[in-house]
Amino acid sequence: MIGFLVTSITRGPNPLYTILIAAAALATAIAIGVVLYRRRSRRR
Repeated sequence: MIGFLVTSITRGPNPLYTILIAAAALATAIAIGVVLYRRRSRRR
């Protein structure tokens, strides 16, 4: 994931596009983490 971002930064002509991809990746990671945390707390 990090390597993909680095390659997109070095090759991509638009830095804003890379920032959007990074923001989307972080948002999805946070969403998945929240869902997993809620499921774990519900099991208890």
